[in-house]
Amino acid sequence: MHFSPFNDVLDMILAKYFHISADAFKFHEGLPFGTLPSIVAASLGYVIVMMGGQEIMRGYQSFNLKYLIFLHNAIMSIASGLLFMLILEPLVPMWQEHGLNFTLCHYDAYTPRLELFYYLNYLFKLWEFIDTGFMVLRKRPLEFLHVYHHSATAAFTYMFLVKPHPITWFAILMNLTVHVLMYYYYAVSTVSKRKIWWKKHLTTMQISQFVLDLLMLAYVAYNVYTNEYFPWLKTDYGFKTLEYCTSVDPHTHLTVCAVIFGSYLILFLDFYVRSYNRAAAAKQVAAGAARTNGKANHVNGHTNGHTSGNGSSFLKEE
Repeated sequence: MHFSPFNDVLDMILAKYFHISADAFKFHEGLPFGTLPSIVAASLGYVIVMMGGQEIMRGYQSFNLKYLIFLHNAIMSIASGLLFMLILEPLVPMWQEHGLNFTLCHYDAYTPRLELFYYLNYLFKLWEFIDTGFMVLRKRPLEFLHVYHHSATAAFTYMFLVKPHPITWFAILMNLTVHVLMYYYYAVSTVSKRKIWWKKHLTTMQISQFVLDLLMLAYVAYNVYTNEYFPWLKTDYGFKTLEYCTSVDPHTHLTVCAVIFGSYLILFLDFYVRSYNRAAAAKQVAAGAARTNGKANHVNGHTNGHTSGNGSSFLKEE
């Protein structure tokens, strides 16, 4: 008997109030946002509404939504943590019994219960569109990275459901881990002026997340493509592979994941450089200028009125 308090509570709620079982869940088109046209419309509508909203807000004062934003971020941080635990609980015994490779690559590791949680994660991504709405109403500038990341991730998590693969849990757990901390930071910073020292590390965590995602994809892709296209690597050179990786159709999943994660990594690295490295360089330049100016004042104070080229420049700087 495995200890799974979060899933036990969920099962009790589903049975008592909805008369359904998580172990019987199946994603289908009848569910909210269960079709391709619906998610395409949602993503395009999101972009259009947010861009249009920026134009409309030019003629209005920004809204003070501090407590509403705090509530949204607090809920998202807690909900992300709960979903993390709901996914982790059935994975741990599966990992213990069959090994990590099984959870990453065997089709039996993609269970109805996990599919339910992946669907909830997909709905989370649609709910996160509200993040951008708050930015528009507060007249905050929108980065391309922000809009692209939200719209692409919503479509991306839909693909997880229509092109299922056991490795799905890895990317989702990585993302939920970051979101627990990210939304906690947003919640605290909304109502407190206290500087949070680890803000910079949130971007570092996101970058690390995409690197780990790409490494895990490479591992699965190696097993898939070695078995399907390069079997001589095993026979001639003794390469070890997981043959059951070919028990699913991974090609679309792996290709789309590689493109999306790769684009995220590039954009977040660019954001990191622009936001932190250049800011640090600017501070160094400013500090250097301040030191130089201080020396100028010191020298100028001891020249007894005698001017020189440097003295003139010092005075000009002042």
